[in-house]
Amino acid sequence: MFISKRLQFDVNIFERYDIMRWGIVVLGIFVALVLLYRFLPHHKIKFRETLIGSAFTSIGWLVFSYLFSIFIDNFSNYSAIYGSIGAVIILMLWFYLSGIIVLIGGMINAAYATYRKTLLSKKQLFDVKTHE
Repeated sequence: MFISKRLQFDVNIFERYDIMRWGIVVLGIFVALVLLYRFLPHHKIKFRETLIGSAFTSIGWLVFSYLFSIFIDNFSNYSAIYGSIGAVIILMLWFYLSGIIVLIGGMINAAYATYRKTLLSKKQLFDVKTHE
């Protein structure tokens, strides 16, 4: 309290930080996924074609992780069944399902890129026919 009064900080800055940190996390994951989907494939992909899949994957990954943590906390008793190796099994399951979400985002990007290319080729075909 003394420091916040002395430096004229708002006391609610910590509440704002709690809200802002989720936005920062989503933005960071989104940027990382855009870079992943843009530069890792051995195929020329435009920046615009990576946005939809990256948005789906970043939001889907956070929602999945939140729901998975609720499931682990409330509905499963993995330590009674598997003992100490249960945590490793749960971690491997989370990696597997997270990888599926990342792959689905890549498939969305590929479908969108194919859609744009076919739409562009139909537009060019239509323009050629009208100019003849």
